[in-house]
Formats: sequence, C-alpha cells, structure tokens
Amino acid sequence: MSMHITKKLEISRRLGYLSLIDEGSFLRIYNQSAYIISELYQQKLKIMHNILGKLNNYPIVYCGFPKRNLSLHFNNAQKMEWGYQIAGDFDLSGYQTWFNQFFTLSKEDINTRVNPLVHHQSKIINQSQQPEIMPKLSQNTVRTTLHLNTNQLIFLKNWQPDSDNNRVTQQFMLSLQRQLLRS
Repeated sequence: MSMHITKKLEISRRLGYLSLIDEGSFLRIYNQSAYIISELYQQKLKIMHNILGKLNNYPIVYCGFPKRNLSLHFNNAQKMEWGYQIAGDFDLSGYQTWFNQFFTLSKEDINTRVNPLVHHQSKIINQSQQPEIMPKLSQNTVRTTLHLNTNQLIFLKNWQPDSDNNRVTQQFMLSLQRQLLRS
C-alpha cells in the first residue's frame, strides 16, 4: 500500500503511540515515533534526516528496520492497515531538542561542510585535490565572501546533486545571485 508522506507523518505524530509504517519489506519510523524508538526504547537504529523540498522544505527524521525483525524489537505491536502501532505513555519532553540536533549547524559543520563551497581562508585547496564539482581555480578567479543565513546553510549541508527540488534550488541560487550583485 503506497501512502503519501504527509499521511505517514500524521500517523507518526499521534500522542500515545509508536507508529511503524509498513513500506514493503521494511517498517519505517518517522519524527516523534523515531524519537520514541531511539531514545525511549534505546533501539540502535540508524537515524537519518532529510528536508522535503516538495513539502516547502519540511524537515523529517526517520529510521527503519526489516519487517521480519519486528518480533526482535517488539512483541506487543498491534497490526494496523498502514503498519503496526504500540500504545504507551511516552514522554516526548526531549523530542524537540532531539529533532533540532539534526537540522542545526554547529560551528564545525559550517567550517568543514559549508565554507569550502564559499571563500574560506583557513584552508587552501590544492588544484589536484579539488572535487570535480568545484571549478579549477586560476589566477583570474575572483574571490568573494557570501554571508549565508541559517536556512541557506542548512540547504547547502543537506543538498545532494541528484535531488529533484528544482524550484528550491532555483530560489537558493537567485538569493546567492542577489548577494553577488550587491557586493
């Protein structure tokens, strides 16, 4: 059964339930339910995060495991038409802080992941070591400093070449172009 992501997120945020969404051979756990399974149940699952360009840059956190392993993690899961649920009195007081950690840039993130894409004086890139996506620097290269806001930094941190959020990318590039024209 294919379900739109907004429905999955709606199911996952129900108070008093851990929701395990059936996605074929895997059970996927989103946002509040991902917090419950990783922090309250202390399950060691890989937590991933993404910003959904098709939903106005809506941030999500998710994890999952093979459906065949359900009984290894939970023996009290109730079958639902969309997957499984576990009822409980879950303390979500730490959820927002936990969630925000995936979308907040630390100074280390800014220096190691974002600034190499803009002017960064503390690291000189040897032309032979440059990634292919960066143009070769020549003596005619004009260097400038761009001041990026938090949303722009987060976008750069999470952007991947194969993402299909053309409108978001276009808006981002226009904002950079406006900054360059002002400088």
